[in-house]
Amino acid sequence: MFYFLYKLKFKTPLHVGNDSGSAGLVSSGITVHSDTLMSALYIESIRIKREDELFSAYESGKIAVSSLFPYCGDELFLPKPVYAYKADVTTSSSENYKLYKKLQYIPLSMFEEYLASLNGEGTFDAEKAQELMKGVARVDTRARVKVNYPDDNEPYYVGTTTFADSCGLYFITGYESEDEKNLFETLLGQLSYGGIGGKRSSGLGKFEVIGKIRLTEEVSEPYKTLYKMLCGNYHVFMSINVSLAKDDELDAAADGGYYVLLRRGGFVGSEEYSDTPLKKKLMYAFGEGSCIKTPYKGYIADVSQGGNHPVYRFLKPLFVGVEL
Repeated sequence: MFYFLYKLKFKTPLHVGNDSGSAGLVSSGITVHSDTLMSALYIESIRIKREDELFSAYESGKIAVSSLFPYCGDELFLPKPVYAYKADVTTSSSENYKLYKKLQYIPLSMFEEYLASLNGEGTFDAEKAQELMKGVARVDTRARVKVNYPDDNEPYYVGTTTFADSCGLYFITGYESEDEKNLFETLLGQLSYGGIGGKRSSGLGKFEVIGKIRLTEEVSEPYKTLYKMLCGNYHVFMSINVSLAKDDELDAAADGGYYVLLRRGGFVGSEEYSDTPLKKKLMYAFGEGSCIKTPYKGYIADVSQGGNHPVYRFLKPLFVGVEL
């Protein structure tokens, strides 16, 4: 399998719903989960009648897709690994420890330093890591009006994420062959016009691909580091997307692993599914940063509930190796 990294520049603000489902439209995050991206691409594939092709390629492992993480200039950010500390990180200053705990992303340029600190080999400068992340994006609350003609209009509020000029989101995709790459990039190009995330009907989430880098041994840093993490020999693997082991894989995946569970729900985005908006079946999956010792294959779940066609949640993993 060969890998490409895509950098997205957002032309309009982005709305990403809260994982807990409790904040409604008011909040907005900075990570677009891989299953959200794949669902959006699948809807695009239906429009050009290539949905069977995309489904088959993903199910057979010929396409693997990460979640979308922030970048700023040449700095890439990875999710913080979910792993038990082997060292007493509280020995650093109390302020540094608080920042240490609050960090959601680790700059790739500091990732080895962070892993070493977990193993008790040196300290990690959480303040520097936070500073590198500072200014990547801002979250605003925008007022909208729901028109209920002839009744009174109803105001509501939407949380939006706006990225700084040199910042945006990136993701990694693995391909078995050029056929899968061509299909994926065709769908990604279509998706860029309609946007990704929530409230796309209001013009949110539109983007353009401003960078496409093939990850190889010859590529420059920081991309070379990512290539090594994707293709090297490791004993611990960190998930960089949302995935879930099949029933017969769960015991091995959980043995000696550390993971976070994400609530995955939401409404079906297909207009053909039903006359009125219907929710997908609620489920929980392993989130980005989960660390395991035994990789699993994952699967595609049907989360439809009484609509006109199946609705899929794409839950096959993409791992990078970590020295833990």
